[in-house]
Amino acid sequence: MTHYEIKKIPEDFQVIEANDFTISSAPKERCSHHYYYLTKLGFTTFEAINNISQHIQLSSDDIGYSGLKDEDGVTAQYFSSPVYLDEDCINKYNNVFKNENQEYITIKYVGSGDVPFKVAKLKGNNFQLKIRNLSEATCLALSRQKEYHLAFINYYGSQRFGLPGQIKNTHLIGKAVLEKNYQVAIAELSKQNSEHGKAAKLGHADASSFFQAFEKRMLAFFQSAHFSYLWNHNIIEQVIKIQADCVYKELDGIEYPLLGNDEAYVELLENCSKIVNTRMIVEAGEFKPVIHKRNVVIQTTVQVGPIATDELNKGKYSCQVAFYLPSGCYATIAIPQFMQRFLVVSKKKSYAEL
Repeated sequence: MTHYEIKKIPEDFQVIEANDFTISSAPKERCSHHYYYLTKLGFTTFEAINNISQHIQLSSDDIGYSGLKDEDGVTAQYFSSPVYLDEDCINKYNNVFKNENQEYITIKYVGSGDVPFKVAKLKGNNFQLKIRNLSEATCLALSRQKEYHLAFINYYGSQRFGLPGQIKNTHLIGKAVLEKNYQVAIAELSKQNSEHGKAAKLGHADASSFFQAFEKRMLAFFQSAHFSYLWNHNIIEQVIKIQADCVYKELDGIEYPLLGNDEAYVELLENCSKIVNTRMIVEAGEFKPVIHKRNVVIQTTVQVGPIATDELNKGKYSCQVAFYLPSGCYATIAIPQFMQRFLVVSKKKSYAEL
């Protein structure tokens, strides 16, 4: 099967947040919150918010956002602040916060209102991806249709469990935090090559105090990762029951079983269209578990864009695709299932060698 590539370079993976909020017609001086458009490359949302909070000398807890965006892509999202940032402040930040590796964070004022952004209140995300390392035949076969209907298993992606190319143990940190086993939590965190991981490596006599200094939304993220891990394994059990010989796809260190045909997806929907999940949020400064039903299968429309020679892989081609996903869904989960099923169907139709 074709060994395609996504996220070969960050510019191949572009995400624009679809957030539903109202900008007040009242003067900004009369509004309690101010809204900004944040674009970034090379930083997680946590890192971006922390950097902005330090620049404007405001606690990161007071900066609102609705979703988390990866660092290994070009992403755009919104954040709210109770403090208005004037044009001079924004320009200084945008000019300063850029490093020699071309990583950046930029912000732009878009309006004001009376409601802060909150985690888990996001509508969804629009994705534009470049799929690389394809044969010319595969690209031509893809471009025979401008749109494809896609149903895919709604796994939590590897980003939920750790940074790209690193150990995937965020769920283990979350489990230990939930159990208040902070020595185990700090030991797991020290395995990560992140700013918090580096701090954990220094050694701490009081592990509980170490975690108390964390922003609570990050601790909530760790705990949610534990529940996400349990949810994924619940779905994996269902998938294997339906198709024992399913294809396993390795995605950044985690193996996911994928179904191979429409009939299997229909059976999965019939068996379990939704499964109970738990998400940890922060409300009034306290952790609050939110129990909800998460869709097992998500449907979307994949739009196929231009094909071109792949300048990063000699003799290969690339193809642009675009699609929308509801909040909490992962493009890195959708695309492997799209490509796996497309290649299977294409071969059955006797297309050229893919």
